[in-house]
Amino acid sequence: LRLAHNPGIAFGLLDDAPGAAVILLVAAITAALAVAAWRGLLAPLPAGLILGGALANLLDRMHGRTVVDLLHTGWWPTFNLADVFICAGAAFLVLTDLRRPAGDEETTSARAPQAASHERQG
Repeated sequence: LRLAHNPGIAFGLLDDAPGAAVILLVAAITAALAVAAWRGLLAPLPAGLILGGALANLLDRMHGRTVVDLLHTGWWPTFNLADVFICAGAAFLVLTDLRRPAGDEETTSARAPQAASHERQG
C-alpha cells in the first residue's frame, strides 16, 4: 500500500489541468456513459462496473480535488479499487463486443423501432 493523490485522470493524465476542468470532464464522460447504459447501448455488467468506478472516483475528486490511490505494484502506476472496476468493466465491454455474433451490429435501441413497425404491419 502506498498513499498517492492523483489530481489528473487515469494514470496521471492531465495532472496539471485545473481541478474544476478535470471534474467537469470526468462528470461529462460519466454522464455520457450513464445515458448509453440507460438506453441499452452497453451491456449491463460492464456498464455497471465502469459507472460504479467512475462515480466513486468522481465523488472522491469532488471531496478533495484529487483521487486517493493506495494500491501500488511497483511496475504499474498507483491505483485504487475504483480503477480496478473501470478497467475490468472496459475489458468486459471489449469481450462482450468480440463475442457478439457476426452481423449483429445493430444496437438494442436501433432494433426497437424496427420491431414496432413490423408489429404494426403484421
